Order: sequence, then structure tokens, then C-alpha cells
Amino acid sequence: MNFKEIFRRYQAGEATEEERKYIEEEMEKFEFMETYFSEQEFTEDVLKDQGKKEDPQEQNEDNSRGKDSVEYQELKNIQKLVNRRLGKVIIASVLAVVLLYLGIFYGVSSIVDRMHYDPTATNQIEDGDYPISDFTFDFAAYVSLNKPGYSVVGTLNEKSLGFGEYELQYLLIDNVTKERNYFQMRQIRDGKQNDFDSIYYLRDFLGGFNVAVNPESYNKDTQDATNERMIEHLEKLNPASFVSSYVTFHEDLSMEEIYEMSRAYSDIDIGWVGVRTYDPEKAKPHQLNYLTGFTPDFRSELIGDYRPDWNEYPYFNIGDINPNNEPISMEDYPEIYETHYLSRLRYLRDRPEFVKIFDAGPEKTDYYEEAVEYIEENGVHSFGVLVYGEAEDLLDYFDGTSSNVKSLTIDQVLPSRPFIY
Repeated sequence: MNFKEIFRRYQAGEATEEERKYIEEEMEKFEFMETYFSEQEFTEDVLKDQGKKEDPQEQNEDNSRGKDSVEYQELKNIQKLVNRRLGKVIIASVLAVVLLYLGIFYGVSSIVDRMHYDPTATNQIEDGDYPISDFTFDFAAYVSLNKPGYSVVGTLNEKSLGFGEYELQYLLIDNVTKERNYFQMRQIRDGKQNDFDSIYYLRDFLGGFNVAVNPESYNKDTQDATNERMIEHLEKLNPASFVSSYVTFHEDLSMEEIYEMSRAYSDIDIGWVGVRTYDPEKAKPHQLNYLTGFTPDFRSELIGDYRPDWNEYPYFNIGDINPNNEPISMEDYPEIYETHYLSRLRYLRDRPEFVKIFDAGPEKTDYYEEAVEYIEENGVHSFGVLVYGEAEDLLDYFDGTSSNVKSLTIDQVLPSRPFIY
């Protein structure tokens, strides 16, 4: 039995004690030679140099043996074996490093991604060549509920950087000026937003709706004087000036009343409807209330013909056509308003991972849950609105509704209405 057959038996664990001893002795020899030759520059010149003798006659005898000598060929074969083994070791090491890197980046990274909120997920819409990310709907619902005067423009761009980090880009339109604002969230790491840029610094509406945020701050005499000052300022403006203003009501309005108001004052735009989600009589002392609402303008939000599941969130997009293609009459709009707002409220209630990262804080998840319960029990009623219009039209509106105007705050004043056509 030759060495190759014995070695195969050794690999298979079938070798006798004597055969194992023989193989292991041979392996020790090869290991010693491998170590030796790897430390030497074992080239033909080295062999010749080692073969040189001080005696010219001995050198001539060695040269006469030449490259055909048995000793020389054995050494060359050993050198080739060593070089092949060294090459395999180097290649294996390189492959191991590459595979380790790929395993960490694509394997471990994907595990980390699944542990936290993934804005690139497409669980809501998976059909088609261009699936829409869940983040598009998450963010659209968040902006419409929480950022009066702004709407999401188009679908959003999300790029995974691995290990729970993402680069997110989006556009918001200012519904007053019609300007488009580009924003970029640099990263999300380990379930926390990092460098979530100036969307938090958009125009502050808390001042405009302060009496709803903090009911204890309301003083009738002080607020009446402020309202009168706002009216006087409007009267001084050019009648064609385009003005946005926050208005709160003494008595909450139903969606039927909001719709009738929009019909009665058709020259003004109702840009955002704030919805009551708490009982003022049960508010705790010094409690600041979260405010949410919706944009009743069918044209303001430009996210295309995309939406989450209709059965769970009907009229998620306020301009949706019902799945039965039933005609919509003017009388249907108040109900559509209610359904739209409640669908978005429920949607964010069902998206706690998004809310914890992007909203006011983890406690906001409790707000959405409680707000849904309050609306389901009490219905949809408005505490106030954000309105746009030319100065003279707003004066007519305030004059006609003054008996129910609790507070009035001017937000922006433009020389004229943008995009007149």
C-alpha cells in the first residue's frame, strides 16, 4: 500500500496505529521542510550557491551532475509543493477575510436592521416594479396630523447604510407660500433618530393654537384685546395681501359646520382643521395638550395614487375614490373628513416604532391610542382652523364668525396670493 492510500485511510479514520504513526512522522517532516523553505529564497541560484565548493574540481563534479540529478529534482519538487501550499494558505486567508466581511455586513447588519424600525420596508404596498415604502405613509400621516400648513410632496427616498442606519430624503410643501422645502435625515441608529433636521423647526403653531394647547393660559380680556389688534392690523394691509391665520373657537364645530363654513366663505382656504382629542373638563392642571388635525384640501398632498389597505384605513388619502366607485355628493364630505382623520390617527396608533423615533417622544404612542378612543366615543369636532386668504376676505370671515372666535393669530403675510391663475 502506497503513501497516498495510507493517507486516505488516515483521513477516513480507518488507519491502524502503525499507519497513523507513519503518516504523522511524514507530516512532521513536511512541516519542518515547509518552515525551512518558507524562510529561504529557494531559487535555482540559491541551490547553485549552496552547491559551490572551494575546490574547483568538486564544483566541476557538482556542475556535471546538473539539473538532471536526483537530488536537484527532489528539492525542486519539494519547493513546488511548498509554494503550492503557501499559495493555498494565502488564497484561503484572503477568502476568509472577504467572507467574514460579507457575513458581518450582510448577515449581522440585516439582523440589526430587523431589530429596529426599517423605513425601507414595503409591507403596505409590495406590488409593482416600484413598491412604496411604509415610511412614505408613516411620514405623510405624521405631517398632516401634526404640522399645520405643510404637506408631503411625492414619495420619499430611503437608503439603508447598514446596521440600523438610514439616509432619508423628503420634500414638504408650504401650503401658504407654495414653496418646496427639501429635508434630509442623516441617520437612524439603533432605533433612534439622529440629526433629524429642521422639520422640528418649522413654523411653530403652538402660539397660534395656544389656548387649545394650554387652556389655562386663556384670559378673555387679554385675548379680546389681542384679537382686536389682529383685526386692526388686517385693516391696514393692502386688501390683496395674502394672509394665513390661526383661529380657535369658543364652541367646537362639527365637520358639517366646518364644511358649511368653507362653502359660505369660499374665497378663503381652510388649510388645516384642528380636532379635539381630549376633554377640557378632565384636563390636569398645567397640562399641555397634544394637538392633531387634518388638511381638508384634496390637492395639497402629492403622494400619488398610493395608500395602505382600504379596509383598515378608508380614505387614508382624502381624495380617494371609494372601492365601489360610488358617486360622492357634497353631503358626503363631512363624513369623508371624519373618516380620513380617524384613519390617519389609527394608522399612527398602529405604527408605534415610527412614532417613538420621529414624533414628540415615546409617550406620544399613548396619545394616539387615547385620541382614537376619544374620537370613537365623542366624534370628530374642531377646536380651531388654519385659514388662508386675501386680507379683505379674511376680514369678512372674521366679521361673520366673530361671535365664536376665541383667539385670532396672524401667521404669515405675503404681498399677494401665490400662483394666481
